Amino acid sequence: MNFIKQLQQNFNKLPKWLAKIILIMTKFMAFILLWCVIANIGIFLFYKPIHHSPTEFFNICVLKDNKPDWVTLEKQANLPLCQQNYQQIEVGSYYVMDFEKIDNGKNEWQLTTWSDSMGDPFIYRYQIDKQNKITPLWWSKGGMMANVSYWFFALLLSAFIWDIAKKIIKRRVC
Repeated sequence: MNFIKQLQQNFNKLPKWLAKIILIMTKFMAFILLWCVIANIGIFLFYKPIHHSPTEFFNICVLKDNKPDWVTLEKQANLPLCQQNYQQIEVGSYYVMDFEKIDNGKNEWQLTTWSDSMGDPFIYRYQIDKQNKITPLWWSKGGMMANVSYWFFALLLSAFIWDIAKKIIKRRVC
């Protein structure tokens, strides 16, 4: 308790303009902290990417002329499969892909493709067995925009909670 009294005394010794700036910055940082906590709780509790069942548009990574590219599973034919990681490979002028092995002991690979922008990628997960047979597992889309929307709605919820907290504190203090 003595520490808090000493802190209050030292704070009262500051010039008024500096005390006001420190108070405003403290409130701003508390609001930012509230916003981050609410957004992360929302993402942790409610954001679960939807894993769709494979369809005829399921993409896989193949080598065309010794360069990585993606094709649908039906069009794979006799093209060799990618067997190593590729990071941010440009395919054409508007397409970007990542291809990586998932280290879970099941020989799973993940192909992430972006079309025309770096917004929401399509993510394809599949297994390759010893005979180079592909088993599609799932695909998903929309993770980044869902994340952004959680941060936006958390900002609104934080402002609402902040306003209520200010009113409660004013009633108790006054």
